Amino acid sequence: MNLSSVLVVCTGNICRSPYAGAVLQKSLPRCNIDTAGTAAPPDKPADEVVMEMASAEGYDLSAHRSKLVTDDLLHTHELILVMEREHIQSIQDCTPEVAGRTMLMGHWSNQRDLPDPHRQSIEMYQAVFAQLREDLSLWIEKLD
Repeated sequence: MNLSSVLVVCTGNICRSPYAGAVLQKSLPRCNIDTAGTAAPPDKPADEVVMEMASAEGYDLSAHRSKLVTDDLLHTHELILVMEREHIQSIQDCTPEVAGRTMLMGHWSNQRDLPDPHRQSIEMYQAVFAQLREDLSLWIEKLD
C-alpha cells in the first residue's frame, strides 16, 4: 500500500495521535503524516507524560500543538487512522464520504480500541502505548 498522506486522529490530539504521528513520520518519511482530535482544544502542547515517553524513544514532540479535525484535513488525506470506534462514528457523522478510508489504529489487532490514557495512572499510559506500538508496527509493515 503506497500512500502519500495519513491523518491520525484521537480525542484531544495531545496523547495518542501526536505519538503515533511521530512514529509514522519517522518510519514512513515519504508520507505526509498529520494529526488532529475530534474534541481537541486548539494549540495545546502534547501531554507531558507522552512527551517524556516519546523522548525516551527518540521522538521530539516539543513543537506539537493540538488541532481539531476539519473537513479539509479529512479530505486531503488518503488514510485516516483513529484510536476508537467513537472516532469513526464522529467522523462519519460529519463527513460520511471519507468512511471508506477511515480505519481503527487497532484494525490489524482484532479491531481493538486504544483508550485515552490522559490524566490516568502511569500504568495506564504504559499499557495503552504498548498496544499503540504494536498497532503502529503492523500499520508500518502494511504501508511501507
